[in-house]
Amino acid sequence: MLWYIYSNFPSNVGALQRDKMAQLIALIGKREFPDHHSDYINQMLSLLKVKFVLGITLLKATSHEICSTKLDCSHQQKIKFVQR
Repeated sequence: MLWYIYSNFPSNVGALQRDKMAQLIALIGKREFPDHHSDYINQMLSLLKVKFVLGITLLKATSHEICSTKLDCSHQQKIKFVQR
């Protein structure tokens, strides 16, 4: 549901709302990739083609989450993100 709401944001949505929603999706994507949501990277790249600002915001949030030093994601999961 979050993905649907985010991907259908109008172009005039506030940056704070857009960024917070992207961060939520990135957190969920980080925890669920690749076991439960193997299509996450492809969906993000598809969004870049259709709605560039939303796609690049999500890409930024995802890369920030993956590179963070939080211990909520295993090293193997981070490697799988990089390999995609």
